Amino acid sequence: MFKILAFQILIAVAVQWFFVDSVWAGRLDFKIFDIKKNLPLNDEEPVRYDYYTSIGRDQGVEKGAVLTVYRRVPVMDIYKNQSHDDMLIPVAKIQIIYSERTMSVGRVVKTADPEKIPVLEYSKIMAGDRVEIAGLNSSIDSIAFGEKAEVNQGSAPDTTERKIASGPTTPSTEPKVEVKAKP
Repeated sequence: MFKILAFQILIAVAVQWFFVDSVWAGRLDFKIFDIKKNLPLNDEEPVRYDYYTSIGRDQGVEKGAVLTVYRRVPVMDIYKNQSHDDMLIPVAKIQIIYSERTMSVGRVVKTADPEKIPVLEYSKIMAGDRVEIAGLNSSIDSIAFGEKAEVNQGSAPDTTERKIASGPTTPSTEPKVEVKAKP
């Protein structure tokens, strides 16, 4: 009797620890779990890839939503024989075409610019890649997809335009920043 009660308590603590750890991490990990493509019967028919994700209506994802797909890449320092934190590299954005309670299906609407992200062994979406609602990592997204980052989170729009002044710079000086009001 005592062993059964102790086992139940252990299971309850483990489940609660997992849930609390996921909440502290800020979000649960949702993944691409399957990829399917059609088989075109002629040259005019396009090849379409459908990406099945483990995020659905329970998490607020409806048809038309845009998700960002990231690849988790482990980093190892071979000189110190030490592992670093994993990198989350944006791969693509998918738009949801079908959504159910616990899963959804999306198609690629934009891929990350290969010039602005680290080299990946396989640059297309893979099973196991992580998905998030687009915009949660807006600074990473804006760099990888060549979009303008939204810096102002307040209610009033930012009416200033910033550009780096052209001209020679030396390593000891930084470029001047000109600020002018938008029309």
